Amino acid sequence: MSSPIPCHAQLQGILELHLYADGYRIGDLLPSEMQLASRFNLSRATVRRAVDALVAAGLVRRHRGVRTVLIRQPSSPGRLDGLMQSF
Repeated sequence: MSSPIPCHAQLQGILELHLYADGYRIGDLLPSEMQLASRFNLSRATVRRAVDALVAAGLVRRHRGVRTVLIRQPSSPGRLDGLMQSF
C-alpha cells in the first residue's frame, strides 16, 4: 500500500467496505487479526490499529476468546470511495 494515507486507515476503510458489501450481519465474527494480517500482507500491529478504529467507531466489539463481532452495520460505503481510489 503506497499512499499518503496510513496503512491502518486504509485497512479500516477496506474492512468497513467489506462489512457493508459482503453481507455481514450483527453478531457475525470478523476474521482474526492474524488472518487479516496474512490476507493484506500487513503486520498484526497495523491490523490491530485498524480494528481499534472500528471499535472506536462503534461498528465492532472485541470479545476475549471469541474474536471481534460486528455490532452495527456501516451506514454507507459512499464515504469510502475516495479511500479506495488510492489503491
